[in-house]
Amino acid sequence: ITLAGFTALARSPHLRSLANLHLYLTEIGDEGMPVLVESGLLRRLRTLDLWSGRITDEGARILAAYPDLPRLQQLRLTQNALTDEGTALH
Repeated sequence: ITLAGFTALARSPHLRSLANLHLYLTEIGDEGMPVLVESGLLRRLRTLDLWSGRITDEGARILAAYPDLPRLQQLRLTQNALTDEGTALH
């Protein structure tokens, strides 16, 4: 999924009951993290799985700063471009 496709998905008014989001091999990277936070989608999710993408420590910082992040039951960012520092943030 591209950043444009992810933006459309995150802002879609048709996903009000979406609770589990699993996206693999995406191109959303750090640029997608503000989109995710600003969309309000994180408030509804129980699971966020963004396996094997282009998210770096910068994107992890954006997610970690989101106050409702602890509501997630599962967050998976493995196989992204995170260092040990970025992994420790979430």
